Amino acid sequence: MTITYTTGEFGIFPAKVLKGLHPYKQVIISWLIYHTNNESGISFPSLNLLSKECGINSRTTLIKHIAELESLGYIQKTQTKRDDGGYTSNRYRVFIKRTTSSTENVQGVVPQVDTNYKNINNKNINLFEECWKLYGCKGNKPTALKYWNRLSNKDHKSIKDKIIPYIESRPNKVYRKDFQAWINPTSKMWQDEIINESEQRKIVEI
Repeated sequence: MTITYTTGEFGIFPAKVLKGLHPYKQVIISWLIYHTNNESGISFPSLNLLSKECGINSRTTLIKHIAELESLGYIQKTQTKRDDGGYTSNRYRVFIKRTTSSTENVQGVVPQVDTNYKNINNKNINLFEECWKLYGCKGNKPTALKYWNRLSNKDHKSIKDKIIPYIESRPNKVYRKDFQAWINPTSKMWQDEIINESEQRKIVEI
């Protein structure tokens, strides 16, 4: 039996760019491209819709792969608030552009990653990994990465500079904040005055 589709029901799978990625990441990007608005370049399917379309039943797994795609430089995710203070569906920008080439397939689609963005983002994630390990890998890494991506390059440099003095003041991890709490963009604890471990024990005992 042959299934017939009408115009507009086809999506694009950028096979050359996505080769080697986890299958979940491949299908997530494909559906994000399918939902992308041609004028704005923005895609905003809900997590529930993505979960159904991608066949990923676990919301945690879906969010994990989306976060990793962002850290790898393939997508950028943003959130916007409604008037009531709640959040709308995530907005995604996929950094894969299409160019035409007579040497490619019938449709002439050659997927390419926006390398400028990817190079910048790779430097960002490399610095995060360096800081995460330097800190002692303490805390929730996905949450820490999410907070990290909200911070400026100036904040990243400041965090790196403060890690050694901070962990030297707290050689025992018990008295060290989890990394995601320490770099939370709201509190910016790395900017606080450093208190040594003995003083911290007194505070805990009190």
